[in-house]
Amino acid sequence: MLSSIFLCLAVLSFVIYRRRMSQRNVVSKVRGPPSNTWYGPALEFMQGEVGEADFPWLDEYGAVVRLSAPLVPGGDILLISDPKALRHMHQTAFNEFGANALRHAIVNLMTGPGIATAQGLDHVRQHQVIQPGFGVSEIRAHIPHFFEYAGKLSDRWSEILGASNGSAVIDVTEWNSKLTLDLVGRALFDYQFGALDGKEDDLIHACENAENVIVESMGTMVKGGVIFMALSKYISPTIYNFVLDHSWDPKITRIRHARDLCRSFAERIVAEKKAAILDGRQDKDIMSLIVRANSSNKDVKNRMNDEELLAQVRTFLFAGNSTVTHTMHWILMELARNPEFQQRLKEEIRAKNVKDWKATDLDSLPFMNAFLKETLRMHPVTFMVTQEPKADTVLPLSQPLTLSTGEVITELPIPKGQNILSSLSGYNRLKELWGQDAHVFNPDRWLGDSLKGKSTGFGMYSNLASFLGGPKGCIGWKFALVLLQVYIVRVASQFRFSMTEDSKKIKRQSSVFMMPKMDGSPERGITLPLSVELDDE
Repeated sequence: MLSSIFLCLAVLSFVIYRRRMSQRNVVSKVRGPPSNTWYGPALEFMQGEVGEADFPWLDEYGAVVRLSAPLVPGGDILLISDPKALRHMHQTAFNEFGANALRHAIVNLMTGPGIATAQGLDHVRQHQVIQPGFGVSEIRAHIPHFFEYAGKLSDRWSEILGASNGSAVIDVTEWNSKLTLDLVGRALFDYQFGALDGKEDDLIHACENAENVIVESMGTMVKGGVIFMALSKYISPTIYNFVLDHSWDPKITRIRHARDLCRSFAERIVAEKKAAILDGRQDKDIMSLIVRANSSNKDVKNRMNDEELLAQVRTFLFAGNSTVTHTMHWILMELARNPEFQQRLKEEIRAKNVKDWKATDLDSLPFMNAFLKETLRMHPVTFMVTQEPKADTVLPLSQPLTLSTGEVITELPIPKGQNILSSLSGYNRLKELWGQDAHVFNPDRWLGDSLKGKSTGFGMYSNLASFLGGPKGCIGWKFALVLLQVYIVRVASQFRFSMTEDSKKIKRQSSVFMMPKMDGSPERGITLPLSVELDDE
């Protein structure tokens, strides 16, 4: 009897082993660029500008590309932009996938156990509590605040231009960061940062400088970083967290300092919101709504604990603030690159002739919204997401995939722990979805019939991957959209932007987010110097 049991276990183990090896064999047959170094093409992908390496690979090999890792057995990375595969990983079967341990640890360093890093059922629970704060009516109530602070930005720029005979070169990144920080403070926390007013504060400096430190530390993946990513399935996340929490590296130390300041701020904000509830106040800022929803949840198991509440504040300060800020940079970049589109925007906004803008007014500007969608398509700030299947699984594919053997498959078996990069920027450039001019900035694609009937069922907004999709999609995407609509209306109607010699050198830096950085001038950090003129008629 005992021998029969051992025999059955041996047979079962052999079957599982063969299946795992079969899946790995299929992955090894996925086509991809050759390995010219011991570190494989992943080094080229991670060191270069966003899209510099992977967009040509997308055209040559298809929507699934294998990046070999010769130094690490089984460490190959799959770069995936196939719509059906993305929908499966992030929507249909999102619980079956987790984040890559290294990248998860990097984000967790700044945000803690919040919505950006929570996995599985913890993410679902947090999402349910936070969602009421980002309802449509709750967001629209902040439109006057959006215009108020966008007006402050316009006033600061007007003062600079007034002292320079109406035109000047302005590094818009610094000012966009101040604007977003003030807006996040007001709408999410009912807090006045005063960044646009020139207020000096350690937290302001920490928030403004944290990303530059991350660019210096992690934006361009060094050779060791490629190896660690390939090895991540063999290394416990606890080890990565320990290294980041105790590293003596001065750059990591600066990030931890920013994290600690953000945590202290979060403790004050959460304490204030809890006290307001006890006092019977009905404050309307988004964090108040979240804390109130959390406290009123009858099932204690579904509530967020204090650490998770603190992490939400840190997430909004870092991740939410950053994604909106960098999208503003790319909006201005495309305005400067395309004077004809800039003029059409001005004419459309001015023809509206509205003083007190409402959401319906913002939505009734077809070219402005087309311009915003095209910016989100061309420049998704969150350009990739790391994934690892928790068990052996099979990815469905939208298009047949030709393997190196010539075999054509319509679904891809992948083993547990397989390193996957969901290429959101690649999806946003698929020619079968967006047309043969997918790499061209063309807002008019959104105004005709060329995109009709091409829905993939993926994405939070307009078939775009820019806010991801499914349960792990950006919870604040509606907030971001309205804020960006207000930003375009306010700055495009009052100023004219054009390129400078320095801005022509701007590259799309690969980091935690996609950021503008000047080629050959790493010491300048995040930067976008544009020529700005008063143009308010």
